Amino acid sequence: MRKYIILKRQLFIILVMLFIVTLITLLLQNVQPANTLNILNTSQNQRPNVIGIAWDGEAFCFISNIPPKVYRFNPNNQSYTTNISLPSQLSSSIMRGIAYDSGYYYILYSLDNSYFIIKVDKNGNIISNTSLSWLTHTNLMGLTIDPNGDFYAFSKNNTSAIILKISISTSTEAIVSKITIPQTCLLYTSDAA
Repeated sequence: MRKYIILKRQLFIILVMLFIVTLITLLLQNVQPANTLNILNTSQNQRPNVIGIAWDGEAFCFISNIPPKVYRFNPNNQSYTTNISLPSQLSSSIMRGIAYDSGYYYILYSLDNSYFIIKVDKNGNIISNTSLSWLTHTNLMGLTIDPNGDFYAFSKNNTSAIILKISISTSTEAIVSKITIPQTCLLYTSDAA
C-alpha cells in the first residue's frame, strides 16, 4: 500500500511538472514573433495553431484547431505518428489544452465564451463533452489531470496567472497557486532572439 501511495505521489509530481512546462511554453508562445516557422508541413494560409503537450505513454501529443487534430510526435524517431482527427464541429472552437489518462485524451476548448472538456478515445471518437458553465475564471489555458480525476488549468492575464483546480464531479474550482509572469516574457520582441 505504501508503494502505491509513493507511486501515486510521483505520478502527480510528474503531471505537475508537465503542467508547468506547458504553462511556460504557452506563455512564451503568446509572445513569439509572427514570422516564426511552424513545425508542421501545411499550407501558408492554414497553419495549425498547435497547443498544449501531453504524454500518452508512447508519444508527445499536441492539438490544433486547423484542422482539429491530435498530433502524436514520437521522440525516438523524431516523426509524427498517428494523427487523430477530431470531429469537424470542433473547428470553430478554440483549443486550450490537452491531457491524457487511461487511454483517453482530454481536451479543454472554448466556444462562444464557454469552456468545455471533451473526452476522446484514440480513434477520435467523443466519449463525453462536459460543459464548465459554472466556472468563474476566464482565459483558461493548458490542461493536466491528477490521479483523482481532477483537472488543472491556468487562467492568465498580462502580469500573472493562477493554477486552477477543476473538479467535474463536484462542479467546483479552486485556486491552487498564483504565478507572476517574468517581465522578460512581457517585453519579448523579435529583436530579442
